[in-house]
Amino acid sequence: MLEQYLQHIQEGYLFSDKTISVNLDSFLNGSNKKLLIVGVLGSGKTSLGSYLAKKYKVAFFSDESGMIKALQSPQRMIIEGAQIASLYKMKPEVRKLILNQSMIIIGLSAIKAGLRADKRDSTLPGKAKNWKDIYYHSRENLLYWQKAVKFFRRDVEKISGFKIKEYKMPTFKAVFY
Repeated sequence: MLEQYLQHIQEGYLFSDKTISVNLDSFLNGSNKKLLIVGVLGSGKTSLGSYLAKKYKVAFFSDESGMIKALQSPQRMIIEGAQIASLYKMKPEVRKLILNQSMIIIGLSAIKAGLRADKRDSTLPGKAKNWKDIYYHSRENLLYWQKAVKFFRRDVEKISGFKIKEYKMPTFKAVFY
């Protein structure tokens, strides 16, 4: 039981990883056409992506169904989605395409992200519906998305030549659906 608890902590259930940028300068100077924003549900991907797209006057894409087409597009854009990590894990044929882009990997714990997701999805903005829903969002993040993002992050951090830096999240107003 204690071993299982410690594993949850190690996998980001309680503690957040640092948010990192990977080759961000290449997007900013225009040599990379895409900036990928990856993180678990409720980590702030859409809010950050919207903010940066306005700031840099580029297209913003967050449609799960057209992710591969967006990655292949010659258009300069910011693409966000937890599914980027899932695509990377499940479809080895798109790994090179993903790794050739600039990215921001948001390192938020499953519990914190679960609270944010519940806040976003709640009918009363800013009010959690109940602990069961928060637990559900946190559990979903831990069981699937956190593992996919961790797998992706570990691979990215192993590649030599990538310019990996800690990324300080800007202050902006969150986007709620």
